[in-house]
Amino acid sequence: EVIAIPYEPLRRLYESQPSLLWKVVALLAGRIRNTDAALADSVFLDVTGRTAKRLLELAGDADEFSLPITQEELAGMVGASRERVNKAIASFIRLGWIEQIDRRYRITNREQLTDLTGFRRAKLRLVVGTAVQFADPWAVEVNTEEDSLINER
Repeated sequence: EVIAIPYEPLRRLYESQPSLLWKVVALLAGRIRNTDAALADSVFLDVTGRTAKRLLELAGDADEFSLPITQEELAGMVGASRERVNKAIASFIRLGWIEQIDRRYRITNREQLTDLTGFRRAKLRLVVGTAVQFADPWAVEVNTEEDSLINER
């Protein structure tokens, strides 16, 4: 169901309560952050790494979990075909990193899955060539200093 909200009442609301705009800014910033993370994953991770990352996200801190989505939806989240995602999961099972019983999974080697995702808290920072002299106008600098980090992967 789609609900259309006329602009004028919304404008009046934000003018009378400008603090509400910060909630909109937070929502938009979150969407940009999610889009940026998905783009970085598609560039820096292969299907196996993206599959491992999604499984870890779905599991959270638990070692045992069930997929709350279909394999087709998982493939959509990973950005690959269902067949490729199934091959990645099969390789995790073959390597002994996860166990599968129907739609339930048990993570048996979280460290190996985490290593595939680049999730080791390595920080990536894009540095503009004019601020720091590099041969390439854009360069990626790996930095583990807390105060100069932009993106935590």
